Amino acid sequence: YAGNAVGNSILYAACVSTIVVVLAVIVITAARVYPRFVTAMDAVAWLGFLLPPALFTIGAITVWNRPATQWIYGSAGVVILALAARYAVLALRMALAGHRQLSPSLDETARACGATFMQRVLLIQLPSLRRFTAGAWLLVFVFCLRDIETTAMLYPAGGEPLTIRLFTLE
Repeated sequence: YAGNAVGNSILYAACVSTIVVVLAVIVITAARVYPRFVTAMDAVAWLGFLLPPALFTIGAITVWNRPATQWIYGSAGVVILALAARYAVLALRMALAGHRQLSPSLDETARACGATFMQRVLLIQLPSLRRFTAGAWLLVFVFCLRDIETTAMLYPAGGEPLTIRLFTLE
C-alpha cells in the first residue's frame, strides 16, 4: 500500500537534512567574525519555523509557481526547499551551540601557526563539531519525516511522502 512513499520520505528528509546542516556549518564559520550576520540568519530561520504551516506553504506556492520556476515547482525540489526553509533553525541552533563551546584559542593558535581559513574550518572546527552536526542532521531528518502540513500542499504528482500516503489510506 505504501508504494514509493517510504522512499520519497527518506529522500526528502535526507536531502533536507544534508542541505540544512551544510548551510548551518557555513553560517557558523562566520560567527566570530560577523556576529550580526549570524544573528540576522538566526532571526530569518526562526521566522520560517514559527510561521503557521499553511501560511508558509501558501508563500512557497506564491514564490515558486511561476513560468520561469516551473521546473522546480513541478518536482520534488519545491518540497525540499520548503522543508529546508522550515527546519533550518534546528540545525543552525545546534551548530551554534556547538560552536559556542569551542575555545577561541584553538582558532587563534591555528591562525598564529599560519593555517588558512579552510584549514582551520576543516581541521579544527568540523572535527570538533561532528557530534553536533550529526545530532542536527538526525533532528532535522526526524522533523522532515513527520511533517505533513508542509508536504500536503506541495508534493508533486507521484512524489507523495509516507505521511500523506498514510493520511490518504485512513
